[in-house]
Amino acid sequence: APAGAATSPVKAPKAINGKATVKGVTVKTSKKGTATVTAVKSKKATVKVAATIKVKGVTYKVTAIGANAFKNCKKLSKLTLKAKVSVKKGAFKGCKKTIKVTAASKKAKKAQLKKLKKSGYKKFK
Repeated sequence: APAGAATSPVKAPKAINGKATVKGVTVKTSKKGTATVTAVKSKKATVKVAATIKVKGVTYKVTAIGANAFKNCKKLSKLTLKAKVSVKKGAFKGCKKTIKVTAASKKAKKAQLKKLKKSGYKKFK
């Protein structure tokens, strides 16, 4: 090993402004360590939005569901939200079914339902 190699610290990956897709979920990441769900390519009826998402060794906190994120997810009928998220208008455009929402608690679910309905799509329970 070259002299001094053992003492050079390993640089931890830093949060960056970028875009990544993890398990069919596309997120926009920020230097602040937050992520916005921008697209979900899922033919499944059940989708989970995690509290955090790991991209290239950096863990980002999921804070929002962006406009058109669930666009045309026609089979979507169950949505699990692991964190409090803001929801942009049009996030569920083209969805067809009533979507059953699961959250951390009854209080959290009530708050999320309010935010989800503001997106313009009303079929949440």
